[in-house]
Formats: sequence, C-alpha cells, structure tokens
Amino acid sequence: MKKIFALFAFWTLWHGAFAQNNAQNNALYMPLDIQNLYKKGFSRQMKGNPPETYWQNRADYQIKAELNTETRLLKGTEKITYYNNSPDVISQIVFRIYQDLYKKGVVRYRDVKPADIHEGVEIGMIKVNGKELPENSISRQNTNMSLVLPEKLKSQANVTIELSWSFTFPKETNLREGYYGNGSFFVAYWYPQIAVYDDLDGWDELPYTGEQEFYNDFNNYEVEISVPEKQVVWATGLLQNGNEVFEKTILERIQKAQNSDKIVKIIEKADLEKGNVTQKKGKNSWKFKAESVPDFAFATSPNYLWDATSVEVDRKTKRRTLVGAAYNPSSADFYNVAEIGRKTVDFLSHEMPAVAFPYPQITVFNGSGGMEFPMMVNDGSFFQADETNYVTSHEIAHTYFPFLMGINEKKYSWMDEGITQFIPYQFQDRTQNNFKPKSWEAAYFAKQAGQQMELPLMIPTYFHSN
Repeated sequence: MKKIFALFAFWTLWHGAFAQNNAQNNALYMPLDIQNLYKKGFSRQMKGNPPETYWQNRADYQIKAELNTETRLLKGTEKITYYNNSPDVISQIVFRIYQDLYKKGVVRYRDVKPADIHEGVEIGMIKVNGKELPENSISRQNTNMSLVLPEKLKSQANVTIELSWSFTFPKETNLREGYYGNGSFFVAYWYPQIAVYDDLDGWDELPYTGEQEFYNDFNNYEVEISVPEKQVVWATGLLQNGNEVFEKTILERIQKAQNSDKIVKIIEKADLEKGNVTQKKGKNSWKFKAESVPDFAFATSPNYLWDATSVEVDRKTKRRTLVGAAYNPSSADFYNVAEIGRKTVDFLSHEMPAVAFPYPQITVFNGSGGMEFPMMVNDGSFFQADETNYVTSHEIAHTYFPFLMGINEKKYSWMDEGITQFIPYQFQDRTQNNFKPKSWEAAYFAKQAGQQMELPLMIPTYFHSN
C-alpha cells in the first residue's frame, strides 16, 4: 500500500480537492452513496488522506499454466489465498472469467470473429480450504462466476481456493490481446481472477463486455508457464529461472542491459537462425514472480527480436528499471522502441509525475493496437515515427494511472485515460515532429465543449458502452 500513497500530492489536486470543494459548494454534485461513505469516515476522508481504518482486500496467486502454441489450448491450475481485510463477513467469492467473452450467447459490446466463439471456459476442480465445492454452490452468468463458501469468511481471515481451467485462445479476434501467427501470442485476461470487494459496492459484479476496462486488487503472483522449447516468454514480474530456460549468451546480454544506459541487442536475427536462444528440452517452464500488482499478462514468440536497456529511476537508491522491446523483425518502427521506452521511463521518473517508476521492468511487445498491463505493453506497428513514439509513451505512462493508483476503470476511465493523456505531453512535444497531441486535443475539445453531445465526466464508463 505504501506505493499508492507516493502519488498523493498529485492525486489530491485531481480528486481530493474535488471532494473537499464539494462539501463547501452545493453546486458540485456528489452521488449519495459516496457522500455516505465520507460521512462514515471509516474508509475515506474528505481531505483525501486515508484513515487508519482504511482497507483493501488482496490475494496471493500460484498459477501453473501450459500453452500449446499449435492448437492454442491454454490450460492451468491455480491456488489462491484470499485475504478479507474488510470489516465485513463474506459469504461468497466472485470470480471473473474474462475469456467467457467469447462464449455463445454472452452479452458483449465488441465484435468477436465467429471462429473464436466457443462454449465457455471449462472449469474443472474447485476446492475451498482443501475440500471440493459442490456444484450447487457454483453459478456462472456472463463473465462472472460466484462461489458460495461452505463457511463464511470472517473479517481479518483468509480462505484458500484451488481450481483448474482451460480454453482455446482466440485466433482471429485481437481485443487487447491476440495471436499474431507463427507462435506469437500476447495473452491477457487468461486466468480466473477474484473480483474486487470494496467499501462502496461490495463485490464488483459488472460483467466484462469487451468495451470498458478494469478494476483490480493489488495481488502477489507466482506463475509458471510451460511452452515449447523455442518459445521465449516475457511477462509481468521478474523471471526467476533464467538459467533454466535461456542459453548462457542470452543471460549475459540481459545482465548487461540491466546495468546499461545503451541499447543491448539481446536476441538478434543470427541468434534465431542458429537456434541458440533457449535451452533445448522439448518444453521449457518459465517462472515469474510479481508483488503488489493488479494483474498478470504474458507474451511469447519463437521468432521475435529483443532489445533492452535500463534507466536509473531513483537517484537516491540508484534503483534501475529494465526497459525492453520484443518485436517482429519486419516491424521497422520497433527497432527504436526500446530507446523510446527508456526515455519515457526516465521522463516519468524525474520530470512528470516525478515519481520513481514503480516496477523493476517494462516490456513493449509487438502485437496489435495499444494496451497496457503491469510491466507489459501490447502495441501494434505504425508507419509514422511520431505515432510509435506517442503510443509507446502513452501506454507506459499507464503504469501510474491506473496501476499504481488502483483506479476503477469500469467507472472512471476519464481519470486514468485523462491523466495518462496529460502527463507525457511535455515528453511528446519534445520528441515528436508533426503530431503534437496537446495542441490537437485542445483544439478538438474546444469544438466539443458545451455541445449537447458532451457527456458529464462522472457518468460511469460502463454505461457509455451500453
């Protein structure tokens, strides 16, 4: 939780001041349910600083998964320890089964290719505190799964849940994730994830319809991903067993990049041609560990190049962040992405918002679109250098909003997208020649402001997509 409070000075200007002014000016609207929370004062205060009784629930995830890169079958098991830090007694646990977005008959607001529609994620064994849960205690609707606990979970207690699952990864639909051919995948929203239980709504049971984004607890992850031997895996967190999956030369280059301001070519075309990147065991298991992050994503490819460098993000402690780009050799713009990423992380750490980059590494993977995840970015290729620079810097900046700040994107996307649009402006003005987003967006807003189609910011994002 200490990480979150590092941005309070910035956040108070945006949010805390709004709440305080609202109390003094009846013309500013505040929903009744939020007013009641402030009146109670148990978990929130008008000034923006949390009381000693502030709480958030969290979980520890241990996941073992295997991806068949030919059939695209992804299967796994997970053991979750869920901590009830709330003052409430909890009788059920709500899971998000995001890949049920592709299930026949589910409610969705984004197009899905017919070839990717399936019967839903197959859930196998479910155990609660070591005992199998009966079927009549399990219910699924849209992309949610609810488990009625055999014994209620008391305040300050925890429960252990084990389950197995499998699904076929979409082949043609690239919705924030994707299969990019020749064994290259960016995998997100792939494991059954416990939803947020908070002081305002209780369980977050809004389904994922493909449109709005996300709201997560801060969790710890230990993840093991098994793939064919030629596959390289990049993921949220830090690789724990590099000596078991990489050849010695690659490990030496990674070590060099971790301590260098210069770009290091970790995987080059010659390495791919010679086949001296990963260890030859038929199948490799990649082990990652991440602490206090809101989600876990990974990417894999047998034929991508990999550049990396690092930047000192904290001048007092000398802590460095590894910044990398994994990309298709045919993507001409991606040969510059590691350097763009390095300059972005440096700017964010020392200029705006001038808070040390919170993660030990960030990898920009050459997939599609532009989408952020803790320590991972999924970006497509662009013809114009300014576009590549803009998207790279924008997606990396999301590390602060929503990830570090824990914003509820389902309700308040104007917060994370708005602030993230704002904080790299100076960097983009400095590094881009033709596309100046600050000027362009100001002009666009001037045309829309005050018009009848301009919606109030505080309309929950979920309803925008409906």
